Amino acid sequence: MIVKVDDGMALYVVNRQMYYAGESGSPEYAVMRDFETGEDIHLPMSVFHILDAFAFPRDVQSVIREYSLDGQGAQRLIGFFLSKNLIHLWEPHNRDWGKYNRGVFNFPFQTLADTLYDEEISVAALGVAYDAGVSYQGGSRFAPESIRHESRSIFQYDKKNQGMWDPATKEIVLGGVKAVDLGDLGSEVQTRNGDVLIGLSEMTHQLSQKSIIPAIMGGDHSITYPAILGILESGIKQIGIIDFDAHSDFLEPLSKNDWQRKLHHGNVMGLIAGLDQVESIVQIGVRQLIMMPRVNCRKIISYSPLDIEESQTLDSLKELRKDIPWYLSIDIDVLDPSVMPDTGTPLPDGISLRQLKCLLNIISDNRKIIGCDLVEFIGGKSRVGGQVAAEIFLREISAATKA
Repeated sequence: MIVKVDDGMALYVVNRQMYYAGESGSPEYAVMRDFETGEDIHLPMSVFHILDAFAFPRDVQSVIREYSLDGQGAQRLIGFFLSKNLIHLWEPHNRDWGKYNRGVFNFPFQTLADTLYDEEISVAALGVAYDAGVSYQGGSRFAPESIRHESRSIFQYDKKNQGMWDPATKEIVLGGVKAVDLGDLGSEVQTRNGDVLIGLSEMTHQLSQKSIIPAIMGGDHSITYPAILGILESGIKQIGIIDFDAHSDFLEPLSKNDWQRKLHHGNVMGLIAGLDQVESIVQIGVRQLIMMPRVNCRKIISYSPLDIEESQTLDSLKELRKDIPWYLSIDIDVLDPSVMPDTGTPLPDGISLRQLKCLLNIISDNRKIIGCDLVEFIGGKSRVGGQVAAEIFLREISAATKA
């Protein structure tokens, strides 16, 4: 069976019906077993390692580059994997969505491959059901499901891309914006900084190459790093980061080489600060008490909730650079717990939802936002919490698509 190696749009993933059953009596061979039929497939270790590259959705071209394969050899190998049912095309919208046949805000579910081929799509929503990076309370892996569940009480997307009228701002929200929902990335068994985050980086990379804005529902805050990493690998030379957060998530700049070993939700900004392409990190809402002042980092500007009540601070935000693209990350604990208690590390005296929306309007004014995420929301605790999270996610997408 020969499979034509395409231009990198189609993604393949290991069939979950198959599992690694150990070595084949020799360390030079591995056994993949079909748990339904019991059939064993013996693979040379060199071939098994290539198959393992598809543990999370990957395009053929990236695997060719990683393993230095020639085109014809790759076609034969992918054809072999398909013929043996070892891999299949990845189509997240075919998952069991239960009662949900539409995505967040009624966006249609769509495969990544179909999304990349559609030149009219502006934004692709994506859930990351991952909270292996937390140090205290888990539960943010349930956020994408909760946000989707409540989202249609906030906004109803239609196929004509007409948007909806906001009587408070006297504006059309998401008018003329074509959007899709790619489903969720996640794993029943979570591995810190493993396949889920590697897959996220691959997806944001491919979306950014097609100028599609990835809008991500986390998940804990550690997901922001691979999301940005993927965007930068699409060829972005400079980027700024807007980080709404009660915590600085920063101790010192860290090397890119350390991320799979060291990344967690409490040091994510340290790793982001260590990326050469990151020109500036603007943190808004930071108020956590710390033992001592953090290491000085020229890239980071921090504003507390008290600061944003000053007109001088608002003027500074209005003057943020407009000659570089920005990535927008909102840790939901930036809000006061009276507004949003459903988070793992709430802190008193946060900002209000209205302040957050006002700041998003200021930041998005004539600035290009090329990606965004909402993190650290613990889904399923309350309907109101899900509605607040959905409202914030909607306003993030709206801010990102204004330019």
